[in-house]
Formats: sequence, C-alpha cells, structure tokens
Amino acid sequence: MLQANVTVLQQNVLQLQNENSALNESYRELQFQNEELRNSNTELQSNNEQLKKNNTELQSNNEELKKNNNELYSNHSELHSRYSSLRENLTELTVRFRALDEYCPVINQLTQKRKCAVCPENWLGFSGKCYFFSNETMNWNASRNKCKSINGDLVIIETAEEQSFLIKTTKNKRGAEQQGKYWIGLTGHVTEKQFVWVDSRPLDVNSRFWAKRDQDDKFEPDNWTQNNLNGEDCVQLQVNKKYSGWYDAECNEHQKWICEAKPAGLQTEMKGNRKIQEQPTSDQEQNHRAPMKQ
Repeated sequence: MLQANVTVLQQNVLQLQNENSALNESYRELQFQNEELRNSNTELQSNNEQLKKNNTELQSNNEELKKNNNELYSNHSELHSRYSSLRENLTELTVRFRALDEYCPVINQLTQKRKCAVCPENWLGFSGKCYFFSNETMNWNASRNKCKSINGDLVIIETAEEQSFLIKTTKNKRGAEQQGKYWIGLTGHVTEKQFVWVDSRPLDVNSRFWAKRDQDDKFEPDNWTQNNLNGEDCVQLQVNKKYSGWYDAECNEHQKWICEAKPAGLQTEMKGNRKIQEQPTSDQEQNHRAPMKQ
C-alpha cells in the first residue's frame, strides 16, 4: 500500500518536473518573443522617426518647389512683359525706320548718305501738312483705308486757304478731264443730323465749302435719293467748269481721293534737308459757303 503511494507520488513528481520544464521552455520562448517584439518596436519607432524626418524634408522641398515655381512664374510674366514691350518697340522702330526711308531715302549706298524732305515722295506740302492725290478710284471706305495704310487719313479741310490749294491742285492734275472728283474725310453716315470729319469732329459752321449744282444753281448737300434710297452720306471735292467745292455723294461711288498727313518729325541731323514745297495759292478759286441742308 505504502509502496503504491510512493510510486504515485514519484509519478506526480515526474509529471510536475515535466510540466515545470515545459513551463520553463515556454517562459524562455516568451522572453525570446518579447525581446523580438521589443526589437521590432524599436525598429518601428526608428522607422517612424525616419518617416517623420522624410516627411518634414519632403514638405520643406515642396515649399521650396512652390517658391521656385512662383519665382519662375513671376520671371515668366516679367519676361513676357519685356517681350511684349520689345515687340512694341520693334514695331515702333519699324514704323520709324519706314518713315526714315520714306522721308529720307538713301542717295548713296556706299556712304549711306540720305536726303531728307518734310513730305514723302509723291506728296505735296501746304501750310504744315502733306497731301496725297490718288490716281486710282475706290469707294469712300476703301479710300480711307488706303490713306490709313500710308500713315494718313482722308483730308480734313479747315480753312479757305486749304480749300483753295486743294482745288487748284486738283485742277492741275485733272489734265484733259472735264471735272475732278476726290473723296474727302467728311461723312454724314455716322449721324443723320450733321456731317462729321474722320477725327470725329462735327463740321464747323464757319468752315464749310458746299458748292452749287450746275443744273439748278442750288447749294449742296441735297442727299439725292433717286438712285439710292439711303441717300448721299459721303462728301467729295469736285472741280467743275462752273462751280467747284463740296458735293455729297453715294459712299459706294468709285472716285479718287485725297490723303492728309502730318510732316515727318524725324530727329536726325542729315545733309540735304529741304523745306516743304508749298503750292502757290494766288489764283482765286470759286469757293461757296452755305448752311448745311437740314
């Protein structure tokens, strides 16, 4: 009986020893796993700190890139502005150079010597202005565009002396023609109430040179609508056998035209400058002033 109890106790002790060994083994395993977890945690913390550092660095780089991008955009805007300014300067210089060639043509290619005139070739000067009398015919709008293309505009007649000069010149130019008709820069198609010059000034009541009609000796304008219901809204200078002066006409008529421009203001010191050649106005032309037809 006693022996049996001893055997049981021995078996229990052995079992407890085995369980203790297993527990010790589990403990060591847990310690090992705990150490690995600590190492992993330390490594993760280190990685997290590195990621934070990297993120901070990336944010700094991003801010730097934004700053650089803003500087580049600002530089681009400045360069674009300078480019636009240079293009404007180039355009202005091109116009000036064209005017230089027009008013001061080179007469010696070797020395590049120029001879200057106040008015360009084929223009006439009078009382501080330059005038071009066309040989071809166009309607009023096309005539004005043509004047603008050569740095002028349809003529604005402001004085009796200017009117007399234009009539005398057109008489000299018409040759064998019975009459001369030239568009001038006066129109009534902008407003039906009054005639207006191309610079938007209304016609001065003291500077009007409407002519008489040959057929009835009545003054222009008459806004004749028999051929066109829109009437006659553009004005031409006519030189006739009997009367000379302003006549209203249909704007689509093809007539010659007179351009006007200011003399060149070239700030250059060149040899051979000549004064503007003004045309004599001693001959009295038949200019008629009359109130504009209401």
